[in-house]
Amino acid sequence: MGISYLGLFEEELPFLRFQIGDRGERSVANEVVPMPDGTSIRIKNVSRGAYWRRNGEASDFILAEDDLTTPGPDSLFQPIKVDGQTIVLRNLGNNMFASRAGYYLQANEPEIEEFFSELTLYELVSSKRIKDIKFLLEYGWVYDETLVVVNPGEAVTNESGVARTLSVEIRYKDVRSCTLKANGPTMRLGPVVRIQPDEIGSISDSSAIELIAPFELSYLWGPYTTQVGDPDQIKVHEVTVPPWSTVTVKLTASLATYEKLIK
Repeated sequence: MGISYLGLFEEELPFLRFQIGDRGERSVANEVVPMPDGTSIRIKNVSRGAYWRRNGEASDFILAEDDLTTPGPDSLFQPIKVDGQTIVLRNLGNNMFASRAGYYLQANEPEIEEFFSELTLYELVSSKRIKDIKFLLEYGWVYDETLVVVNPGEAVTNESGVARTLSVEIRYKDVRSCTLKANGPTMRLGPVVRIQPDEIGSISDSSAIELIAPFELSYLWGPYTTQVGDPDQIKVHEVTVPPWSTVTVKLTASLATYEKLIK
């Protein structure tokens, strides 16, 4: 028995039914439209051009029949992500979860039913990349600054009878990470989106947010962290050492976290 995709059947009412064998069929395709507050979505069936809506008169069945510009609660859904491509939907009209009832989709479950409530999303494109990203630095902020010892000490010795200026090499690791995420659940739906920004944010020596080159790395949208710095660095520092003395040079730095908005 093959996979049955949720598609549109034009009966007396435009029911959504799990009876389509080809996910490339037009009635299977839907467009997710996030609401401005980011907490809910509308789902538009491409073939009919109408949004999903819970029909209370049809025993809470979900139909593709809403074409109103201003949506009511019955055509709003709160997506909850289960894993990479699996979600469940809560209808905001009655706060019930959408579940499979026979061939139909019905918003009538007070709890998530693992087999009947979980829906698998499929992208109808082979890949997705985002490149044109603008960082709103004026809305960024730095917090949780702490002083850390990067190198506990490199000793340099002057074995002569006069003061000398000597160079000392201090090795340290410059490790930075960047996580791209979205507010609200809607941008986390579906497969992973790859992002290739021309620049990424970093914290400067003055604790300000600046933009640096991303070392030609590719980032993943979501809870994925990518190292963007060279871990092996050498800083050369000159120090004046008194005669017949040893000076220990330590390297300290500020460790901090920042957040910024992008569009």
